[in-house]
Amino acid sequence: DSTTVKAVIRAPDGTMRCCLRSVPCPSCAVPKGYTRVQCDCGGYEFRPVEGGTFMSYMNIVDPKGSIPAAVVKITVPQRAMLVARVRHLFD
Repeated sequence: DSTTVKAVIRAPDGTMRCCLRSVPCPSCAVPKGYTRVQCDCGGYEFRPVEGGTFMSYMNIVDPKGSIPAAVVKITVPQRAMLVARVRHLFD
């Protein structure tokens, strides 16, 4: 679980940048059994290049404790394939 703010910047050349950062949200209770992740800095950039689009993706997070191996086993491959899934959207 996380609560973040997002800023999206679109440049005249077609580049799009998105920046993410966690914010406190006292009115949003953490569901029982969950931990609220702290996103210190995150985001992505899509930049047009000849013949396609260049994508950069980065997250610096503090999981606020240990992450169960079962969760890591499920989410790491999903995160690793994020760029491939985005590429599919452009195709």
